[in-house]
Amino acid sequence: MNGSLPVLMALLFQYRYYILFPAAVIEGPITAVIGGFFASLGILNAWLVYLFLILGDLVGDSFLYLMGRFGKRTFLTRYGRYVGMTPEREERLEARFAHRPWKPFLIGKTVSGAGSAILFAAGAVRMSYVRFFLLSFLITAVKSLILLAIGYYFGQFYYQINNILLYIALGFTLILLIYFLHVWRKERKDL
Repeated sequence: MNGSLPVLMALLFQYRYYILFPAAVIEGPITAVIGGFFASLGILNAWLVYLFLILGDLVGDSFLYLMGRFGKRTFLTRYGRYVGMTPEREERLEARFAHRPWKPFLIGKTVSGAGSAILFAAGAVRMSYVRFFLLSFLITAVKSLILLAIGYYFGQFYYQINNILLYIALGFTLILLIYFLHVWRKERKDL
């Protein structure tokens, strides 16, 4: 990722708003930090950066939701057992999204390693898209504002910020992997 930071910065500097939206869809957090840094230098408008960050994140989230909604049968039926997804767990997941959908969303939108799985799961359990969109919008608006402010005030440290975000994502991914391996071993033992 560190090698792509100068490329992303050069693209944002050269193409500005044209590249901001796709960059926000693909790599939102560091794009927000760099966008905030460029806004502090007067290269970009902070409000437009904020708008593009929210739009890009919502498009990416909606794509994952739709993958879960329409790819559920293919993916979960074929590969669900490898990640510990049983029909009973699917029912519990549906119940969690039905009763308190903001809890998994908060985890999914703030923890980089878990985000895709939670958003995919929201679609897989057929959560209402309106509810999905509103929760995603609220959390994205706050998260993007915080990251934009970090970039605005501390953007010159974007390499260090990117490394911190990367280590956090790797840590949570490792925790999720250990959890899934534990569930898999437990189920294999029960057979």
